[in-house]
Amino acid sequence: ERCYCALGYSGEDCSHKLCPNDCSGRGVCHRDGTCACESGWAGTDCNTPSCPRGGARASLCSAHGNCVLDPHGAYHPAKVYGCECDAEWTGSACEAPRCPSDCGGHGVCHSGRCFCVDGYSGRDCMTPPCPHDCSGRGQCSNGTCTCQSKFYGAGCEMERCPGVADCSSHGICSQPSAQCLCDGGWQGDDCSVRTCPQDCNGHGKCDDGTCLCLPGWEGDTCLYRTCPNRCSARGACLPSSLCACFDGWQGSDCSLPAPTGGVAARVLDPHFPLLEDQLAVASPPPASRVERASAVIAARSRWRELHKPGVEATAGVLEEHSM
Repeated sequence: ERCYCALGYSGEDCSHKLCPNDCSGRGVCHRDGTCACESGWAGTDCNTPSCPRGGARASLCSAHGNCVLDPHGAYHPAKVYGCECDAEWTGSACEAPRCPSDCGGHGVCHSGRCFCVDGYSGRDCMTPPCPHDCSGRGQCSNGTCTCQSKFYGAGCEMERCPGVADCSSHGICSQPSAQCLCDGGWQGDDCSVRTCPQDCNGHGKCDDGTCLCLPGWEGDTCLYRTCPNRCSARGACLPSSLCACFDGWQGSDCSLPAPTGGVAARVLDPHFPLLEDQLAVASPPPASRVERASAVIAARSRWRELHKPGVEATAGVLEEHSM
């Protein structure tokens, strides 16, 4: 036998009370005739717009926000504005924790945690990366490199040149080789050593701008040969390190008064004899005879080289002085 239920009831035994409007298709009808509405709907027939819940049993807006149905606070089912979440929550039902600063636009928020991209870091992905990751030569802090002492630059990409200051402030530090290009007058890896004029002309050692001349050389640039006693200030020092004495003086250092009446001459190479036929001899003889390495002879002209024709070696070089 079949039951024909009264209005508002259903089921084989008519014990199931019908829900209003069948819950408008937006909920589940219980046996007692009440609707369990889907999220976002309310009312006895689930036909009234509402704010979503964070879950089937959660509160409206997950208890992390306010349900705003009308900008003026008045209920109006046609104007649904949804959940207005608290500051630290987001989502249509305020069900998700908000990430700090929304990850600053440099990361992805997941369950309240930022996953940073493009080298950014920090809870909020607001810490920028350091240039070139400090080139492996420094520490990165808040986007700024603290470089090791030998390096500098925004990304510690440049190496310092030698010197207390780069190139001792006497040159330009060439990058990327970190070598000094010294200013004029300076030399050395760090441009800290003064150069010497004319590089001491190859006759001395440069010591921080001062020439230390080799034996036999003198002068600020070691240009001049050294003569005995500097020719006693009575003669000129020749490139051969010999003194050319002024009139009236003789000797290796021009310290001796010269006899009058001729030209004083000194044999510079005693290994070869002087030959009388090579001398233009003035009277009185035997002024042309040279008996030792240093002697006085008479000659008609000054500044002679005495040599024997056909002999390659010079027999003797005379240093002549007026007498």
